Formats: sequence, C-alpha cells, structure tokens
Amino acid sequence: MIETALKPKVTEWITPITDFLAQKGVAPNIITLIGLGMSLLAAAAFSLGRFRVAVFFVIFSGLCDLFDGAVARSSGQSSVFGAFLDSCLDRFSEIIIFLGICLYYLWAGEAIHIMLLFLTMAGSLMVSYTKARAEGLDHECKVGLMERPERIILLILGGLIGPAFFPIILLALVILTWLTVFQRMHHSWQLMENK
Repeated sequence: MIETALKPKVTEWITPITDFLAQKGVAPNIITLIGLGMSLLAAAAFSLGRFRVAVFFVIFSGLCDLFDGAVARSSGQSSVFGAFLDSCLDRFSEIIIFLGICLYYLWAGEAIHIMLLFLTMAGSLMVSYTKARAEGLDHECKVGLMERPERIILLILGGLIGPAFFPIILLALVILTWLTVFQRMHHSWQLMENK
C-alpha cells in the first residue's frame, strides 16, 4: 500500500542516482547482492543486541532494493531472470534478518519471542506466496495492509525503540501479516468464484 502510494514520488527522488549508477555501468544484480550483504550485517547486529546499528543496515538494504530495478530499467538491463533473482533475494534478506533477531532471543532464552518471530516469518512468506500463487492463476492480488515495505518500516521502528519494546512490534507484525494473508486469500476466492 505504501509502495503504491509513494512510488511516483520515490521514483522521482531516486532517478538522478539510478541514472548515475547506470551511466557508470553498475550492474543491477550487483546492487541486489549488496542489498543481501547489508541484510546479513543487519542480522549480525540484531543477534548481538545492536538494534540501532541493525537499523542502518536494514535501511541500506532497502535502498539497494529500490535502486536495483530502477538501474536495470535505466540501463536497459531489465530481464526476467533479474526480476526473479530480485524477488528471491528479497525473501532471503527478510529471512536472514528474522534469523538474526531469533538468535538474539535464543541466546536470551526468550521462547515466547522466538514463537512470535516464527509466526511473523511464516506470515511474511505467506503474504508473498498468496500473491505469487494468485498471479500464477492469472489473478491480480495486491490487496492487504502488510506488504514488504510496511514490514521493513515496522522493523526499522522496532530497531529504533530497542530490544525492550521490540516484542510489541513483533506482535503487531504477527497480527498484520496474517491479516494480510487472509485478505489475499479472501480476495482471490472472490475473484475465482466470480470468474
């Protein structure tokens, strides 16, 4: 929802940067891989309890996710595989970050928080899967409150407020991601039943 609402403005802001990167011959897949590397660093920082440091890497990873597709289009390097790789590595990045947070709570012996993380990660994957499966059946499925940009924003907010209140963010993520899953399932059911 945020991505749809802000996409024209964000595209306008990042165009000078993406044009510059394209002119310098920076490969979009390299930007995608740098984003994955930033997610690994974010996970490491989360696992060590350095939540605010992790936020920096999460933001950097998010910027790479913005730039890679735009650079591909600007440089004429767009490809089906590039889009596929980007989507796959987005999922990897999210899983890696959740793993880092999970390690933090594992070492702290917080079983309830680990369960919240599991439910959040499962919900996040299901949000992506329901969209992909519906689109594979020729039905558009972009409904729902909690797409990837919204999840990243909540993670950044949680990292900024720190470990003490992070479980509140996790609870919100669990509720909102699973609500989105059910919204997409209901939306797809309506489309398929009315076809």
